[in-house]
Amino acid sequence: MVLTKNDPGTIPRSSTSSLALFIKLSIFRVTVHFTVAPFVATMSVTFNQIGMQEGWWMLHPPVELVIFNSIWIDLGFNPIAATWFVYFVYYKGRKRWESYLLFIFSLTVLESVAVSLEKVTYHQGWNLFYTAIAYGAGLIVIDLYYSKVKNVMHSRSS
Repeated sequence: MVLTKNDPGTIPRSSTSSLALFIKLSIFRVTVHFTVAPFVATMSVTFNQIGMQEGWWMLHPPVELVIFNSIWIDLGFNPIAATWFVYFVYYKGRKRWESYLLFIFSLTVLESVAVSLEKVTYHQGWNLFYTAIAYGAGLIVIDLYYSKVKNVMHSRSS
């Protein structure tokens, strides 16, 4: 069966180009998000291990092999939070400063709940203020990383 231009089963040309653009943008977004999560997981493991090895904080209950103390945070919570941050800044069109404030505040509040439940203890002068600064610095690194990846992806797709 051959479809002609006037056949009702024919997809209009403008629809196919819109669909192609939608697919191209979807693939671009998924690809970029899959680069954010592994980057943040690596960053999270590194900094949590430094913090625990230096004795600035400890997660409870501790396990014998320290790297497993923060595995759910490093491979789950932090990458998900970072992906949401990128989504808010780049895809929802929220103002950057609003997103930074929202995420720094939210992450610090969630950590303060963990501190109050004694799931996290601070040592050697570490406190929630330093935690907020650390989250802010991490979000800046994620934002810079994502903007570089986005530029590379965009230049290659053009």
